[in-house]
Formats: sequence, C-alpha cells, structure tokens
Amino acid sequence: MNTIRVSYRFAKYQFCTMALLCIGITTHAQETLSLTSPDGYIQTEITLPHPGSSKDLHWSAKRNEKPLLEKCEINLSSPEHGDLLKSAKWLYSTRRSQDTRIPVLFGKSSHANDTFNELRLAFTAKETLQVDIVFRCYSNAVALRYEVKSDQDQEKIIISDEGTSFQLAGNPTTFVQYLEHYKTSHEHEVDVIPYDAIPSNQLLDTPLTAFWSDKSSVAITESALRNYAGMALMRSAQTGAFVSKLTPRPDGNKVEATLPLKTPWRVALIGDQPGDLLESNTLYCLNEPSAIADTSWIKPDRLTFHWWNGDVYDGKPGASPLSFETNKKYIDFCARNGLPIHSITSTESPTTPWYHQSKRGVAPGPDTNVTRPRDGFDLPRIMEYAKSKGIRLWTWVHQAALRGRVEEAFATFEKMGWSGMMVDFIDHDDQDHVKFTEEILKAAARHHILIHFHGVWKPTGLERT
Repeated sequence: MNTIRVSYRFAKYQFCTMALLCIGITTHAQETLSLTSPDGYIQTEITLPHPGSSKDLHWSAKRNEKPLLEKCEINLSSPEHGDLLKSAKWLYSTRRSQDTRIPVLFGKSSHANDTFNELRLAFTAKETLQVDIVFRCYSNAVALRYEVKSDQDQEKIIISDEGTSFQLAGNPTTFVQYLEHYKTSHEHEVDVIPYDAIPSNQLLDTPLTAFWSDKSSVAITESALRNYAGMALMRSAQTGAFVSKLTPRPDGNKVEATLPLKTPWRVALIGDQPGDLLESNTLYCLNEPSAIADTSWIKPDRLTFHWWNGDVYDGKPGASPLSFETNKKYIDFCARNGLPIHSITSTESPTTPWYHQSKRGVAPGPDTNVTRPRDGFDLPRIMEYAKSKGIRLWTWVHQAALRGRVEEAFATFEKMGWSGMMVDFIDHDDQDHVKFTEEILKAAARHHILIHFHGVWKPTGLERT
C-alpha cells in the first residue's frame, strides 16, 4: 500500500468513507472497475493505470456484449497544474443507484425514469485539489463528468483544455456536421460518412451520431451545460478517437471558475436503432430540477412567424408587418384556426427590428433601444386587439441588444405585454455566451416571458431547470 498525503479535510473524509464502505486503496497495479446499466444490457469498464504509467485513465462500453466505445480517455487540464489526473492518486470509490420517476413539464412525455447506477472515483491531485470522476450508466446511456474541489475556500481554477475522448469500435456509419470555426449558428448540412473517413483536425458539432450494420446506435453529446464552455469534437490523427474541443474564451483559456466546479456531463446515448436516441429523456434527467417554483404560466404552443412567408399575409405585398392592419389579419387567422400565439418581429426587407434603431438591418447600432417601440408601431392597439381575441403576442430581439440591460429590458417587455420572444444570433458557445443565455432565462422567468433561442448550441436538457 502506498502512502497518500492529502489535506486534513480530505483525509478525514477518506477515512470515514473507507470505514463505511470498506474500500481499500490499491495503487501498485492497474485496476478495472465495472458499471452496469439497471437493465443489465450496457456494460462499462473503467481502467485505472498503475502509478508511473504514461497511459491515461480510460473507459469502454458495450451493449449486449457488442463493443461500442473503446479506450475512451479522460483528461482535464489547467495552466497552473497541467493535466489534473496525471500522477493523481486514487483515494476511494463509491457506488449508488437511483430509480426515480420525475415529471416532464413540457413535451410528449409526462414523466421520465431517472434510473441509473453510479460510480464515483475520487483522486487527490496537485496537493490541494480533489478531482472526482462520476460515471452514470443508464439503460440507454453512459454519462461522465468531472468535479473539482479544494480544501482552500473560494479557490479559483482555470481550465485550459479537456481531453475527454470517444473511440468508436469498428467502422460505423456516422452523421457529422463540420464547423468552420467556434463562432457558429449550428446550422449545417449533415454528412453521412464512414467513421474512418472523417478527416482529422476538423471541428465537428455535437450531437454526433453513429450506427453499425446491426443498427446499434450511439450519439455523442453533452448535458447540463452551465457556466462552462460548449463542447465540439475533433478526430485525433493519432488514435482516430473523437476528442473534446471546448470553445475558447478571448484569452485562449476555456473556463474560469470558483471551486467547487462541476463540468457538464459528457454523454453517449445508446440505442438498438437510431430512433431509440430520439425517445431518450436522459439529457433531461441529467439536469437539476426546476428552480422556478410556480411553472403554471409556462405554456409553450404553436405560433405564426410571418418572416417565413416573406412578411406577407395572402401572398401579395400589403401593409407593413408592423401595421395594425396586417396584424389584425394574423390575429383573426389565429383565432379562427386555434393558434394561441401570433409573433410580430420586424419590418419588411431590409429587415429592421420593431424597436428603436436608426441603423438599418438587424444588428444593433449605437442608439438601439429594445425598451422603446419604433415610431409608427402602435403596439398598445395591437396588444389590446389580440387580448380581445384571446391571442398572446410573441416577438424577436437580437441578443446583442440585451447586453448590459437584461433586467431593464425584460421588466419593460412584461409591461408591454409580450408573452415570449425569440432571442436571435447567439452564434457562440464560449463560457461568456453560456452564462449570458442563462442570465436572459432568469430575467425572463422573473417576468413570465417564454424564450426561444436561435443560433444556439445543441439541446442539453436545461429546460428541466
């Protein structure tokens, strides 16, 4: 047995855990731990290399004894400490299981089964840090995350890189979206290509889906993306594995955080056929329960969006899309056809917002003011007519027009009577944009306004929270 030196707090926790669970620490030889899904069909193996080895901790997954993921590596780095798991000492492991039925407030399902087996591996890293790697095995997924904590209060950490990788077994067919760079609206064509034909050093969007000849399927993605950088993938020229690529901050680092830090979940959704992936609620389950006490006002539904049909009502040019005349036609159409929401977005080409802005086009200018309707837009009259017909009104706003005035803007939107809006041109998933979208959601919730983000990253299940 090797001697492991840790802080008093960690040593005390280690002793209590070992006393309760009777788990020893063996560091002389390579260890392989197994984790199985509740239904027994998915088998995950986590391999801890022996001390001094140049190899990284890695894991593999099978379904019905068919290999799907092999030698997937685990890596998290900071500028100060380097690879946090290199030469880290294994403290202990704990296991738990959960079988809980949770409500799904909106969507096709009324509930989800949050049922999994979990394995937590705790390591001491770089003297004051403890790094836990948490694996969860669902009956349709394997998920893992990093949790970093310190015995020093309010310690900060910078994440410079994350090398979590996903090595597909064999040569499945893949569905990939190539990203030209990190600043993207995530609107790309899907290329259907064999795994071994995907070029290396090419940024790839997630989710990335693969299926084998027997239709076994995997989708690689992430869940619970909060206060962190979004994850893309890149195929390694050396190993062929998909390696995580976090969207960088302007300074080149990926994440700045105060400890304790919990990363998003890295997820491999697994199914017997591609359609099974669409039916999964696992991404939803991996998020925290709703922080909104009263959700009775949240009523997503169908709506009009006249931008799609060329800003005309009956196929012919007419009054401005912001005029009372045009909006009365749309509101009457909604009332006749059971559509509960009508959206009012902008003027006809060249498109200019409904709010005050001297600059032509949708991008904000020096005098852009989302709290002030543009001249000639009689919103109170339109809003009154919509209410008389039982129709809610929705709108559109450029995300940059909200910067620095989020609370002021949403307090005004509530007074104006808007029930929801598209926040457009997010087009980036670095840590700042991830935090900014959550700032918008919190303000919108305070003022009972629904939000639809456009140009945003993949769904990560945040609708639960």
